[in-house]
Amino acid sequence: METIGDRIILLREALGENGRKMSQTEFGKKIGLSQTGVAAIENNKNGCITNSNILSIVREFHVNETWLRTGEGEMFLPTTRESEIADFISRTVTGPDNVKKRLIFALSQLSEDEWGILEKILDKMENAGTE
Repeated sequence: METIGDRIILLREALGENGRKMSQTEFGKKIGLSQTGVAAIENNKNGCITNSNILSIVREFHVNETWLRTGEGEMFLPTTRESEIADFISRTVTGPDNVKKRLIFALSQLSEDEWGILEKILDKMENAGTE
């Protein structure tokens, strides 16, 4: 029978890159656990996974909580445009100062009239691609 530890191993496989699993260390850092804490959960040591751990995994990796707890349903929650934008902004504002951060800052300073001008420019760009 598949356990929550087994599902976390599957999750790390899905989150990995280039055919390699995300490491226990990297996975743990993202949810506030040590590598040994992640290993204990994956080895199904009694009491090692808490409700707080589960909620951190769900939030950090957009995992379907029902799948994580029971194995039912899809591994990941469907993404929305809004959640992708929020994730992008979150990653960008906590990262180094770069063109993405500068652009987000510049956009945050626009007036309503300037947003209207930007919308017209975007409409022209979209229409140019369909002509």
